[in-house]
Amino acid sequence: MAKPVVPLDVDAIRNAGGAMAYVVTDPASRDAAVVDPVLEDVGEVLRVLSGRRATLRWIVDTHAHGDHLSGAALLHHKTGAEVVASSASDVRSATRRVAEGDVLPLGELKIVVRAAPGVSPDAIVLQGPGVLFTGDTLLVGTIGVRDAPGSDGGALYETMQRIFDPLPEDTVVHPGHDDMGRSKTTIKAEKRGNRWLREKDRDAFLARWASDPRVVAREAAEILSANREGVTTPPRDVETLQVHGRPAAGAGSVVAPQGMATGKPGTAAPRAGQVSRGVGDIVLLGGAVALIATVLGFLVHPAFHLASGLVGALAIGLGLTARGARSKRTSPGLYYTGPQPRTPSR
Repeated sequence: MAKPVVPLDVDAIRNAGGAMAYVVTDPASRDAAVVDPVLEDVGEVLRVLSGRRATLRWIVDTHAHGDHLSGAALLHHKTGAEVVASSASDVRSATRRVAEGDVLPLGELKIVVRAAPGVSPDAIVLQGPGVLFTGDTLLVGTIGVRDAPGSDGGALYETMQRIFDPLPEDTVVHPGHDDMGRSKTTIKAEKRGNRWLREKDRDAFLARWASDPRVVAREAAEILSANREGVTTPPRDVETLQVHGRPAAGAGSVVAPQGMATGKPGTAAPRAGQVSRGVGDIVLLGGAVALIATVLGFLVHPAFHLASGLVGALAIGLGLTARGARSKRTSPGLYYTGPQPRTPSR
């Protein structure tokens, strides 16, 4: 009698810009892989690994990222885990090159590498038991932006038919990006709702590819260059985090700072913007209370409360101005530039 397949534990980490990373753990051996880590979220990756009590074995970039800085080199420096990239990739920090059919073991479970050229020539897809990690090759309802040199619509069409079309419909797909923060879909859902996967006419697929209006980030070339060399300068919250594994030479011993190692797997620490937003909300609330008090005051002594009304109005004006300024997206630097407009339906 065949042994039942134990599913992998998958923790999704969503970057503020929409990029998705995944910590994939074999629950029996606690061996783990990280798929498409973003540099600024390396601290959260380490927290998830710590929460799972997992040992990081593999760090995988599914393709050359042109929309955010990769955290692969830094994670290697922190843990000594292998950095995995396609044999077609020119990333210098890679310690293992893989091609179609290669296997990345996690305990007794296996992650199989599928070569998936198209969005970029070095793209790969990772296939585990009942699960798929697709990077930018297949997203929820669409595909990724072509931000790397050598993208090829014909190659992507062949990849779609060769890899995705034969898979069982209940296969769970974990995409590399999503505008709305969704971390999974299924082959069945994509066969029904993703016009890129649904298209069986090669010429029609290539025509849609050529007319795709989505733009590449202006910093793509700079980001690709940095990722090619490997970025090891850590964000501030990563400098003192500890994770199971063998630190690379020179990494040293690190200890989790107070309050940063207690989060649940897959949950992100509060960002600075969340704190500043609360201040603006307090200003707005104070202004609203002042106005209400002033209205009530007019019923008793209008002249006495006129100044209070002016102050309340001023407070609301300042609060709205501050909130409006925060709602306008500031320059993302070298990170993912946010949701891209989708290709119009036929």
